[in-house]
Amino acid sequence: ARVAAAGASVMDAVTALDEGKDVAASASSPARGAGEQQIAAAAARLALSSLPPPPKSSYEFESAWKQLGGDTTAQAAYLEALDAKQLPKVFKASLEQKLLRSVLQVTAAELAPAA
Repeated sequence: ARVAAAGASVMDAVTALDEGKDVAASASSPARGAGEQQIAAAAARLALSSLPPPPKSSYEFESAWKQLGGDTTAQAAYLEALDAKQLPKVFKASLEQKLLRSVLQVTAAELAPAA
């Protein structure tokens, strides 16, 4: 029964990630048992650890963006993980229109506050 409950907790965490919810915050919910909290927190860490490393060039950014394959939730998490102060160094003067459009679409869909 514990294994089934643990599996359900992982699936809850994955579903929450897919929906763009803060899994780390929901993992510490008092309604969850200690084991479920640990599993949900581990699922959140796993999701973040599966993101590509921060880019050092626009080529690396574009490669990572493509690697995330149109998964807007993962792309939004990747954007949030980047240090905004480093972006001018990463892109310098080169940012293709198609890539910029994609980044702006993800930002609007996943990161912009709801109206």
